[in-house]
Amino acid sequence: MKVQEKVTIESLDDYGRGIAHINSKVIFVENALPKEEVEIKIINDKKSYSEGIVINYLKKSPKRRKSICPYFKECGGCNLLHINYEDTINFKKEKIKGLLQKNKVNYNEEIEVVESDEQTFYRNKISLKIENSKIEKIMSFLKIDGTTNEKLDALQGLGFTNELFKQGLDELTQVVKYVRLFGVPDTHFKVDLTIARGLDYYTGTVYETFLNDYREVGSVCSGGRYDNLAEYYTDKKMPGVGVS
Repeated sequence: MKVQEKVTIESLDDYGRGIAHINSKVIFVENALPKEEVEIKIINDKKSYSEGIVINYLKKSPKRRKSICPYFKECGGCNLLHINYEDTINFKKEKIKGLLQKNKVNYNEEIEVVESDEQTFYRNKISLKIENSKIEKIMSFLKIDGTTNEKLDALQGLGFTNELFKQGLDELTQVVKYVRLFGVPDTHFKVDLTIARGLDYYTGTVYETFLNDYREVGSVCSGGRYDNLAEYYTDKKMPGVGVS
């Protein structure tokens, strides 16, 4: 099989990928709709099937729409944003019919679909795909250990170019600086990179407080920084630190 091929998409699989055939071999193609003619690049060639990505659309389906999410092609969390809502309903109905037939369930009635009032922003669960190289970076981040200074040096040494990471590291360095200026010895605080709290509202450093003589109790005081602490009560932007 050639690395690049021209195919016509026949249908969609259960994950919303286009299905085509080359010499009777099944090809799964991301972001391709039935009846579309596309040039693809084979990225994964197995014995019984292959996987490809579109490098050029020769003929697009009239049912294709532009995704409202700019990260649709890269993220992998949603797989039907390039299809009209009505067509996603039909896709799901056909998927259920296929599952019933596959499991030899005799069901001849019309499948009714309860449509959502909102065509977007109604999901409460997504699937996120992370490349192995990125997983390795995350694990190297979480495994950083040592003294406070060694941890800060190790974070600097990761060489991440992300601006948000740089900002976070700078803020963490400043927090450590001022904790020391207040006379708190290094034996009474530490940088813990595994703490994650309130990802939807904290905008800066978060913390947990423990009693050394009663570690089994767990955290007795925790909180973090909000850039817009009072947004529900005033139109003024009022940053602050929450404590509970």
